[in-house]
Amino acid sequence: MICGGCGRTIRNGERYRTYEIDRASGPFVTVRRHIVCPSPRR
Repeated sequence: MICGGCGRTIRNGERYRTYEIDRASGPFVTVRRHIVCPSPRR
């Protein structure tokens, strides 16, 4: 799964939230985001 906030992979054991976004043009979209996104890579 990919985080909708930071674009990184959500790994096993990492906490995340699921949001279902309703769309007028079709079925809903599921977005997953980390509870706390990891710090950016350097």
